[in-house]
Amino acid sequence: MSPREGWAAGKNVYYTDNGGRSWQELAQTPIGDYQHQRNLRIALELANFKPLLRFTTPKNGVMAKFDGMVQLTSDGGKSWQLVFEANTRLRDLFFYSDNSHGWLVGDGGFAARTRDGGRTWESIKTPTSSNLIAVHFVNANAGCAVGVKSTVVCTKDGGLTWTISSVKSLPEPKPLLVSISFADELNGWAVGGWGVESSWGPLPNSSNLALTTKDGGNSWEQVKLP
Repeated sequence: MSPREGWAAGKNVYYTDNGGRSWQELAQTPIGDYQHQRNLRIALELANFKPLLRFTTPKNGVMAKFDGMVQLTSDGGKSWQLVFEANTRLRDLFFYSDNSHGWLVGDGGFAARTRDGGRTWESIKTPTSSNLIAVHFVNANAGCAVGVKSTVVCTKDGGLTWTISSVKSLPEPKPLLVSISFADELNGWAVGGWGVESSWGPLPNSSNLALTTKDGGNSWEQVKLP
């Protein structure tokens, strides 16, 4: 894709071909099932109008919504069709650079993968019931997901099977992990903390958490923060 092209979604889906200087409205964001959203206890605005959005080519894109609905476009965002439904809240969507392999994570340890650019998805069992917040893959096979209670789960076979990683010397109660990234197959980082998730009032800097791995996600240790 051209670096001048981009998409954005809220109540509507928009497209730019000039680096963001102007935007064209393409379509309304698909509305989910009201009763399903109520069953998941999701506010309607959050369920319908804050989707995860990834385009793998100028024509093909995937929209994953907090209410578990996954939509696909093959015409650049002008129209969308439902291709997968998870009975849980979806938190993150990631595609590897080959544009074919993608992964979803969500509440209750949910994970799913696609190997055809998002046209079909299969749910994958993980060894945790913790909510998974973020996922990152360094190649089509190796990746990790992170979530509440400093949970880290990793896979070496494209998400078919997962193992719980060892995380050393964490504070109690264990903070939430909200983001993860790898530089290569061995070196990666995850960050989180209590932040707005805490009802305890103002928290010290020590409530922030950063972890690093040097063995591809098998084990993690804290990084000292300033």
